[in-house]
Amino acid sequence: MATEKEITKIMGVMAHAYPRYELSADSLKLYGKMLADIPSDILEAAAQQIMAELKFFPSIAEWREMAHKLMVGKLQIPSAFEAWEDAMAQVRRCGDYYRYQLNQRTPEYSHPLVEKAVQVIGYRHLCESENISIERAHFFKIYESLLSRAEEDARMLPDVRAVSQRYIDGVAKLTARLGEGK
Repeated sequence: MATEKEITKIMGVMAHAYPRYELSADSLKLYGKMLADIPSDILEAAAQQIMAELKFFPSIAEWREMAHKLMVGKLQIPSAFEAWEDAMAQVRRCGDYYRYQLNQRTPEYSHPLVEKAVQVIGYRHLCESENISIERAHFFKIYESLLSRAEEDARMLPDVRAVSQRYIDGVAKLTARLGEGK
């Protein structure tokens, strides 16, 4: 993760690309706090891309968005079509491994999101489907939903995630207590 010193250095370089923007100490501090959860190499690459594309000094949101785009590309997350092709390749390779012990092959997906989408729709369902085009449409919706959720989670600030998690934990405890009362 980027240190305040690294972020200040990157912003100093950016100040030369945007000479009309005045970097105040408060701005440096705020940017430092809001960008600290992003790796410094990603921040630097995002800054370079921003300087090449944007006419005005980036807001925190613009910088985070560019960094997120770079991180998602770095992780090589497959598109919905690529995910579908991966899922179908595993169905062809492994067949109905769940039914017979003769075939010891189990599916090995290129990305955890592909595996999760297959789990949601059901591997067995994909193997036994009589209308694969409908399954493909369902798979695309499921995968895109999972991808969207993963992207939202990746963009969330650590402090915001901690607050959210406290409330999620509280709801889980309340739900458990209500379940015990029945």
